[in-house]
Formats: sequence, structure tokens, C-alpha cells
Amino acid sequence: CSSDLLSIPGPPPKSCHQRPFGTMAGISKVSSGRDTMFAGNHIVTDHFLSLYAKLAEDASASKQIREVAALFCTGELQLEDGDLDEAMGVAEECVATFRAEKDAAGVRNSLRLLFHVMRAKADEARNRGDRKEARELLEQAESLADEEFVTFRDAGDAPGQACMLLSIAEVTCAYRGSAKRDEALGCAEEAFGIFQECEEDKYAGLAKFMMSEIYFRKRSWHAARRHAAESVEYFAKIGDKLCQAMSLHMAALTEARAGALEKASRAGKKALKLLQEVGSPKQQLFSMISLGNVYLQREDAHLSVSLGEAAMSLLPQISDATNWEGATVGFLVEAYIHNKQTEKAVEFCEAMLTQMRNSSGREKEVVHIMQKLVDALTSSGDFEKAAEVAEEALSMAEELGCKRSKAQLYEELSHMHLVAGDLQAALEAAEKSAKTLRELGADHDEVLTRVQLVMKVLIMQEKFQDARQQLELAKDIAQRIEEKPLQTFCLQLESRVLSIMGDSQQAAKAAELAVD
Repeated sequence: CSSDLLSIPGPPPKSCHQRPFGTMAGISKVSSGRDTMFAGNHIVTDHFLSLYAKLAEDASASKQIREVAALFCTGELQLEDGDLDEAMGVAEECVATFRAEKDAAGVRNSLRLLFHVMRAKADEARNRGDRKEARELLEQAESLADEEFVTFRDAGDAPGQACMLLSIAEVTCAYRGSAKRDEALGCAEEAFGIFQECEEDKYAGLAKFMMSEIYFRKRSWHAARRHAAESVEYFAKIGDKLCQAMSLHMAALTEARAGALEKASRAGKKALKLLQEVGSPKQQLFSMISLGNVYLQREDAHLSVSLGEAAMSLLPQISDATNWEGATVGFLVEAYIHNKQTEKAVEFCEAMLTQMRNSSGREKEVVHIMQKLVDALTSSGDFEKAAEVAEEALSMAEELGCKRSKAQLYEELSHMHLVAGDLQAALEAAEKSAKTLRELGADHDEVLTRVQLVMKVLIMQEKFQDARQQLELAKDIAQRIEEKPLQTFCLQLESRVLSIMGDSQQAAKAAELAVD
């Protein structure tokens, strides 16, 4: 019964970190958490780099326009690299300069860049546990988009109005809560209608991509895959291969989350092929890791190893390679483990740790790789050394103030104790992970940890009443943050737990509520 319980389709395992390229957030300098696939993904740039690079070299354009076009390119690259404070200043300067030059398209494109930065900064604040700052940033962005919508409306600029509606959709979708996503969907649909009327195919494709994200977050896989496919068609029509690859990644992510792994791998391979034509080494690297994660889910570990090794070979071509080395190493270690090359995983981890420890300023990456080493040592059966590495990593994470890393390390410890057969130690580590996530304010992750880890151990201990209490706590959190997919997931699990406990009537009631 307990294995049956744990087979319910829900948020993915911790190995799933893929996001559409265009952001490196999914494989960022510090691991972003195991719910990245479940949480969904978003447009990080609109990929106007090539357009403004050409404008910056256009001798027929004014000096001011050429200079601001070059500045726009800088801002888009800074955003992709995660240099958010710098990107914020550049985006604001671009808006002001294009406005002074009376370039309406430049203004709306620069505003879009600014809203992407603000959302990214909100994500960053939420990841470090500052929910207040995250909400303030989103509220500021929403307010600014509302103001600019009025400005474009008064000027009779329909594409500008649609861009602001699309930006409002992006911002409101970033709030926690299902009600906000319904609001976001309405804005995205209205924006798409205007873009169609104005024959703005690129932005129509971006609106379709946004709708795909919203439906993904609502866990409506059929609608998400349909809109992702339509966005691919729009970008293919105008020959925008970067945006086409972005949409293919979204399609791959949706198919993988829906369990259609063959379709996911096909979409991922198409995206990688496009990026090998027109993408940067960094975008190609991320695409390889994203596709590799699909192969891990498909249990094609040898293909994941090949992609991980290919990604490692791209690092020398990336100017800021040290920023992404930790995440690439982490993925390859995981691929080695799944490919039953645990000895190689341990040796590779230890070699990379020695290299990173000899470089200053890489403490967070060291903690991340130590976490992977714990996993590798656990797989090899060296539980004593795994515990030692975990304790050292926890001490480092404490000194660095990295609560996210602490939570993940406690999760690894819990897994290690489970494999070693020490259920009580596994429970204690799981509870510490959940407690740390609560301190961090990571409500979504706390729910998943309680129902996928703490509850799992309690069921293995046959403490069904305690397991149900964890479910009630998780349901309360999901309800408070208005996450209907999580509430549904908890109700599905509650139905299974009640069945195990012999309460078929209440189990049926929970199942009916989940369907509703």
C-alpha cells in the first residue's frame, strides 16, 4: 500500500531542474530547488538582441538611437547572465532614451525588458526567503504596467497596450495563488487578440508562450502543450529560431511533466538543434542539461551522461564559466549515479571539489557539489562518509546563510538514512528540512517536503495518524497560498492514506474533493 501511495503523479523528483533556455535560473549559481519543473517557467527575455545589434550598426539611424540600441543589447545579455541590478539600470535608461527619441517600439520593447528584470528580481528575493521584497517588486511592476497601459492607450498605440497587458500577465502569474493565474490568463488572451489584429507575429508568439506557462502552472497539460505548439508555429513563421527553441523547451517541459517522455525528448532535441545553429554556448549548455534531465526521467542514463559530458566541454567557451560550472558538474554527477557509475561520480565530485576549494569566492558552489557528493556516496553505500560530508556542508551553508542549501542537504541526509535503513534518523532530517523551508518562507517547497518526504518516512514507520497530520498541515499551507494544484495533490494523497487506515468513506470523500 505504501508504495502505491507514493506512485501518485505529482510534483517531480529532485533531479528535475530544467527550464526553457533564455534564463540560467534553472541551473543557477546556487541550486534553485527541486520544484522548478512543477512551478513552471517564464519568458526571461523577448530576444530582441539581433534586432538591436543591427540597429546599433545602422549608419542611417541617429547617434542617440545607435547608442541606446547597443545599450539595449547590453541589458538583455545582463538579464540572461543574472546581473539583475545592472540590467535594471540599463532597462530604465533605455526606456527614458527611446521615449525622448519618440521611438514607440523602442519604448515598449524596453519596458518589456524592465518587467522581465523586475520579475527575475522578485524570483531571486523569493528564493532567498524575502517574500516581502518579492511581493513589493511584483506590485511595483504591476502598477507601472497599468500606468504605461494608460499612456499607450491615450496615444492610440495598440501594440503598446498589448505589450503592457502581456507584462501584467507575466507579473500576475508570478504571484503565488491560482486566482492570480486566472487574471493573468485573461490579460494574455486579450494581448494575443490585439497582436493578431496588428499582425505582430513575434509578440503573438510570446503571448502564446505566456498562456502555455499559465496553463502549465495550472497543471492543465493539454492546454499548455497546445499553446506551446502554437507559439512554436508563430516563431517558425518569422524565422525567429531563438524564440522557437524557447517554445520547444516549454513544450518538452510540459510533455515531460505530463509523462509523455518520448514527445518531450523529441521537442528537446529540436530545440538543441536550433541552438546549435544560432544559440550561444551558454544556451546550448543549458539545452543539453534540460534534454539530459528528460533522458534521466526516461531512464536513458547513458544518454544523459553523454549530454552532461558534452555540456562540460562547452564550459571553456563561456566567459563566465565558473558561474555555471557547479550546476553542470552537479548534473553530470547525477547522470553518473543513474548510469550506475557511482565510483566515477564520487571521484569526479571529489576532483571538482578540490579544484573549487582552491579558488576564492566559490563557497556556494562547493556546498552544492558537496550535496551531490552526499548523493554519490549514498549510492555507493558509504553512509559514514556521506554523513561526514553532509555535516561539513551544513556547517558551511550555515556560515554562508544559505537556508535553501541547508534544506536540500537535510533532504539528502534523510534519503541517505532511508537507504541505510535508519528510519528515525531519516525522519529527523526530513523534519529539519521542512522546518528550514518554513523559516525560508518557501511555502511551496515546504508542502512538497512534508508530503513527499516526511510523510513517506512516517508511512514506512506505519505511523499513519502522524502522516495524516502532515497532510493536514500541508493542505493548510496550500490553501493559505491559494495553490489549487497543490491542494489537489494533497487530497489525492489523503485519499490513499485514509484507504490504508481503513476509512474508505473518508477516502472516497477526499478523492471527490480532489476531482472537484
